[in-house]
Amino acid sequence: MPMIRHDIPSLPPFRGEALPWLGGDLQTLKSTILQDAPQLHPKGEMLTLPLEDGDAVTAMLHTPPKCRGGIIIVHGLTGCMDSHHVLQMADAGLAEGYAVLRVNMRGAGPSASLSRRRYSAKSGADLLPFIRAMESRFPELPLVMVAHSIGGAAALNMMVDHGNQLGGLDGLVVVAAPLDLHDASRRFHQFRNQPYVQYMLKRLKTMAMAMPDLTAEIKAQIKTCRSIRRFDGLMTAPMMGFQNADDYYTAASTHLKLDHPERPLLLIHGDNDTLVGDAALRGLPPMENRHVLISRGGGHVGFHDDQGPWLPRVILAWIEHLKG
Repeated sequence: MPMIRHDIPSLPPFRGEALPWLGGDLQTLKSTILQDAPQLHPKGEMLTLPLEDGDAVTAMLHTPPKCRGGIIIVHGLTGCMDSHHVLQMADAGLAEGYAVLRVNMRGAGPSASLSRRRYSAKSGADLLPFIRAMESRFPELPLVMVAHSIGGAAALNMMVDHGNQLGGLDGLVVVAAPLDLHDASRRFHQFRNQPYVQYMLKRLKTMAMAMPDLTAEIKAQIKTCRSIRRFDGLMTAPMMGFQNADDYYTAASTHLKLDHPERPLLLIHGDNDTLVGDAALRGLPPMENRHVLISRGGGHVGFHDDQGPWLPRVILAWIEHLKG
């Protein structure tokens, strides 16, 4: 069976990992290796949206000729609106007549020059302007947010912390997100994942060096840190108002806070995700407003089967499911 958990049987299942992309690492890295991200049509319109503290975020809006709904797509750690998984979802959504908003979170991509701070798993409030922008453009149409990895953690915190401000959002899809950040940190820092850690750290350090409010002392410590946990203790936790990484991880974890989601919620994960485990998801019982899909295989935001990327297929099917 290609699915370990399939709370909505009518949705298309993951069909199993396609040759030669077998195993969590190859599934995770396929699009990076092949550089096969699609070119999007129509061309987009760049939006700049202010945040309450004076920073701003940006996003690219693509509107098809006949629009039947909207999809907000949120990237993962060290990503931006041009990440492969964002472009794949955007391409599929546009092909089905959905307006697509490709998000740059605070400090990511074109948002970097407009931000004094950077995003984290606790940056749920930063996603609200994207919802308001899409609601104002398409007030009568259904709207769904699709958020990946750390962006998914931020989206879950948005729902937990700001559930009364979600406006016209009709549903949230979260892919490969760390629900328990303590567990995610332990798993991510396993010896086998050192190449991923070093890749992420290099990009995070580059982001940190561009932050104007970090002291020279903190920047010097960041340059020598060797783990994401240490980086979070030096920069992410104090930036978000926490004393240390443990406090930040506890506050940003959502696995014990999802019993009453404010909007329909779909959580998707692969059982061989090498970076983020699925233990927290397996412990969530099915609910009317919260559903879990755990595939056998797929890696971290990979999910490449013999029909191509599975994520856009199952997410678009879920959006139709929401419509009844």
